[in-house]
Amino acid sequence: MHGKLLICTDCGEAHKICVCDDSISEPSNWEWVYFQVFYTLVMSYADLYLTSSPKIISPGEGDPAATIFGIPFDSTHSYKPGCRFGPESIRDAFNNIEIFMPQFGIDLEQVNIQDMGNLQHTVNVEKMIEMTKKTTSELQNTSNQLFILGGEHSLTYASYTSLPKDVGYVVFDAHYDLRNEYADVKYSHAAYLRRIIEERGAENIIHVGARAFVKEELEFLNENNIKTISDSHIRNGDGPKLLKEMTENFENLYVSIDLDVLDPAYAPGVGNPETMGITSRELYDMVIALENSKITAADIVELNPLFDNGSTASLAARMISVMIAMNLKWGNSLLNNLRESLKPVLEKIGKSFASTGLSPNVFTVIGLVFAFVASIIYGLGIEFALVFGGIALLISGFFDIVDGQVARYANKMSKSGGFLDSVFDKIAEVAIFFGILIGNYTESYLVFTAITLSLLVSYTRAKADAAGIKMQGIGIGERAERLLVIAIIGIIGFMDIAVIIVIIIAGITFIQRLAVLVKNK
Repeated sequence: MHGKLLICTDCGEAHKICVCDDSISEPSNWEWVYFQVFYTLVMSYADLYLTSSPKIISPGEGDPAATIFGIPFDSTHSYKPGCRFGPESIRDAFNNIEIFMPQFGIDLEQVNIQDMGNLQHTVNVEKMIEMTKKTTSELQNTSNQLFILGGEHSLTYASYTSLPKDVGYVVFDAHYDLRNEYADVKYSHAAYLRRIIEERGAENIIHVGARAFVKEELEFLNENNIKTISDSHIRNGDGPKLLKEMTENFENLYVSIDLDVLDPAYAPGVGNPETMGITSRELYDMVIALENSKITAADIVELNPLFDNGSTASLAARMISVMIAMNLKWGNSLLNNLRESLKPVLEKIGKSFASTGLSPNVFTVIGLVFAFVASIIYGLGIEFALVFGGIALLISGFFDIVDGQVARYANKMSKSGGFLDSVFDKIAEVAIFFGILIGNYTESYLVFTAITLSLLVSYTRAKADAAGIKMQGIGIGERAERLLVIAIIGIIGFMDIAVIIVIIIAGITFIQRLAVLVKNK
């Protein structure tokens, strides 16, 4: 009998398909053992649970910057069914919108985005949760950034609880989804967030944009001290600021966007539309407020293409492209990443120095003085000059951080202060290189090349700022990274190598920024 062993997508069981008469027979014991071993040792959960589906056309090459898969599930819907068609609608929109992101200096046309297809369709919520948990757990360990296309909001219980417990959760939603159950279903899209809180607590959860809820949900919200940004906060223009403050201590974030957070005028194609919602611009500004955070994973849910005119799907695709670009930008600056991880410490430092009552400009000047001290030590060439000069340079960098922290904490940020800080930074950097030149630690042409490229990096940012193009974080060799290389590698005795590294990273950064300017002209 000629046949083969297949998995039935409906029941999940293995059957033997006879090619002669299409009859189905149960596999023999040895066939079943082979099947179990094969899937255990060879195939992944992604292989097992994800099916072929229309794909996002990946424009780029290389390692994937983001991995996407869809969950066509809407069996617990409470209003308008059809969200199971959402993943394909988002894919179609993504393939047809412009994805060059000049505000972040990122061209997604050059970025590899991996689409894994859809999860097997099921009407059983427990089965969906099981498949989603296993697939999400597997993919988040192999992907830089994970996106899930819904489907209804119940899927988020499975995807978010598959991530480490310290991952922050930001949800944009018109509803709290805190019912104990809905229509006798405990894992309904109207109850999923309650299940998350029961399992993990509420301390890492931030809810944004709720305007439609029942008394039961409000009571649970208050009992568990869930952090919220209300619809009224957003209307008053405080949404981005509050969200940035609430998320600044999280190293990683999971962002969930239920599209019904938007007013139906902007997003008509949703499963549970609620009037008097926020605008698409308000949503965009709040997502942008997360640009200094690492968005490890995200989902876009409750898109119902049966009631859409194309605008809802297009907005969903735009949110995906924005978050991919933000994550790529976040990973471009090594020192900015370090600063983000040290934010709680930096805030304490800012508070301490601000209590002195001194102006931020005072600390800017102190940083410049220590830079001159480092330059003089390098130039004198005394014993252990590289060590003492490196320490002075690190102290200079410390005060370069302090002045900004004091300005933010004391609310003394000003254009004049920013200008002074920028000018002093350039003076300090040139002084350091001249100290290295006079100390004769490497060839003079290498020092002059390093100075030139470093100033060109700063010049391109200044020109970009004047043109309204954001360049902070673009490139691998910003000023702080360059001086950190000089200080650390110099301390261990390899200043010639440090200068060469500065030339390389500054040159790459200059080219990166120049390319962004050219593309955005």
